[in-house]
Amino acid sequence: MLRVADGWKTNISGGATAQPHELGEELADLSVRASRALGLEYTGVDLLRSERDGEVYVVELNSTPGWQGLQTVTERNIAGVIVDHLLSKLG
Repeated sequence: MLRVADGWKTNISGGATAQPHELGEELADLSVRASRALGLEYTGVDLLRSERDGEVYVVELNSTPGWQGLQTVTERNIAGVIVDHLLSKLG
């Protein structure tokens, strides 16, 4: 998901809008590795691509991310996916 706003703050709760976005294998892998490095399973990962050199940087990991915006741009039931994952760990 991309968060789009007029300024540099792109919080959905602050008025930004969510747009669907395919992450791609490379950025998905970067996000998973960053999450695992901190021992997190369910994580919001904020990535920024430098306009200067095109490099992608992990700028924030949220261990309790909101998914208000994400739910608006996907047909997947985010809460259901989380519950299914937790239940699979139990047993």
